[in-house]
Amino acid sequence: MPDAEFHIYGEGPAKGSLIRLADSLGLGDRVTFHGLLPTEQIVQVMADTDLAVEPKRSSSQFGNEALSMKIFEFMAVGVPLVVSRTRIHQYYYSDALVKYYDSDDDEELASKMVLLRKNAELRKEQVSNALKYVETHSWDVEKYQYLGIVDSLVAKEPVVPRSSSVSLEPYAIANSKTNQG
Repeated sequence: MPDAEFHIYGEGPAKGSLIRLADSLGLGDRVTFHGLLPTEQIVQVMADTDLAVEPKRSSSQFGNEALSMKIFEFMAVGVPLVVSRTRIHQYYYSDALVKYYDSDDDEELASKMVLLRKNAELRKEQVSNALKYVETHSWDVEKYQYLGIVDSLVAKEPVVPRSSSVSLEPYAIANSKTNQG
């Protein structure tokens, strides 16, 4: 993708070494490092993104157990995603919501990025499915299940959910036409 840009926001101990790495690879003009931004500005930066990548390593400590809100946040602002295949991701997100690649396989990651870049219809369908998922899993919907769990822990007995229309299972979209690559 000759016109691609990679933007990194924030601060941290690795920033200097990442800048040097980008420069040593001849990517200094394609990789831009930004400082910290207020949350309101980050939301807009996320919404303006063409494609998001969640590069978790499944072999890392807690890589298969820790679920980042980053995926949900990109879904909420309508950005297509390429996501590492971990047990926790697959539990919550179907292939119709994200494009998976096998962790640590940089060639597959690149091919999934190019696939989404070249296929506007696939991106549109993925975003549409993801926005439906976000709508059905918003705080307004999920808070009843969460508060029911808290209430049951405090009361030391099960509490009936306040809304019987709330599913206790993650939302998944059945076989999609886009789930073929």
